[in-house]
Amino acid sequence: MDAPTRQILLDIKISCDQAHTTCILLNLPLHEQSYQYISAAEEAIYQDFLHGIGLPVWDFNTSACRAALGDASYFNLNHLNAAGAEKFSTWVAAVYAR
Repeated sequence: MDAPTRQILLDIKISCDQAHTTCILLNLPLHEQSYQYISAAEEAIYQDFLHGIGLPVWDFNTSACRAALGDASYFNLNHLNAAGAEKFSTWVAAVYAR
C-alpha cells in the first residue's frame, strides 16, 4: 500500500473522529486471480494497516465471500459487476441490520 493511500485512510479516520461519526471500513472482495499480482506479504501489510488505524473493518475479502460471489460477479479482478454489486450490497445490508 502506497503512502498516499495510507494517508487517505488515516484522514478518513481523523474526519470520523472529529465529527464524532461511527465509520466502518468495508474491505471489498477481490477476484481470486488478483492474488497472482498481490503477494502474501503485500496482503499482510495491507491487513495490518487496516486493523491498526482504529476503524472497525468488515472484511468481505475472504475465500468464502469470493466463492459465494463466483467468477460471474466480477467485472474485472478488483471490481464487481452489477449483479455482483447487488449481491454484495444485500450482504452488507444484512450485516448492518444485525
